[in-house]
Amino acid sequence: MLTLTQVAAAIVSGATAVESAIVAVGVVVRDVKTIVAYIPDLMQTFENAYAQIGQPTNGAGKLAGVLAALEAVAARIGVVWTDSIKALVSDIIAQAKAAYNAVVSAAKGPSTALPSVQAAV
Repeated sequence: MLTLTQVAAAIVSGATAVESAIVAVGVVVRDVKTIVAYIPDLMQTFENAYAQIGQPTNGAGKLAGVLAALEAVAARIGVVWTDSIKALVSDIIAQAKAAYNAVVSAAKGPSTALPSVQAAV
């Protein structure tokens, strides 16, 4: 049979574990926000570099380069670079690229002419 003291100790222990998890999540979120601030400048740097060497469509190479540069930035600014942060940043870049491509595609308009409509006789 549990005593009230044991129950209270278990609650405190559980609360401490939850608080620690919340703090850890907060640190990851803070670190990701810090890293994400560098993405636009790094993407532009890599766009320029790839355009100069004639590989403007090498998306995988650009992403790898940006992630490597972000990892270096993270180390310099004291952010711990983990696989989960790398995956999250990769996803943010992919979503931003998809949104950009959608806007560019919509701005260009339809790529093929619409078929003509003929009245049935």
